[in-house]
Amino acid sequence: MVYKTPLRYRINKTLEAERESNIPWRTKLGRVILRTPFGQQFEDVSLLADGGFSINLRFVWQLYFPDEVVKRTLLHNRDGGNGQLISINILEFVVVVTSYAATYIVITNEHITDDANVQ
Repeated sequence: MVYKTPLRYRINKTLEAERESNIPWRTKLGRVILRTPFGQQFEDVSLLADGGFSINLRFVWQLYFPDEVVKRTLLHNRDGGNGQLISINILEFVVVVTSYAATYIVITNEHITDDANVQ
């Protein structure tokens, strides 16, 4: 369901059974795809900028958001009433995608792997 939506959702019998079961509704991706990580990245976001780094993969990045983006955040658009609000959740998504891209660039350019079959 969409957060704070006025819409109502019908819950059928199978969904109700899943809600009442011991099935976890969320989990870390690393628990779904079992692998030993060979690097770890960290990132954070604010309403002005975001950034990330990885010691293992030897990268750091920082991105200041353009004024057009900052003006649409809660810093300048307190109630979001005009429909132009950019949620912090969107900015957090940007930081995840950017860190993923940085990791991809390092792994492909440096030929980093934990596969014993690759020389």
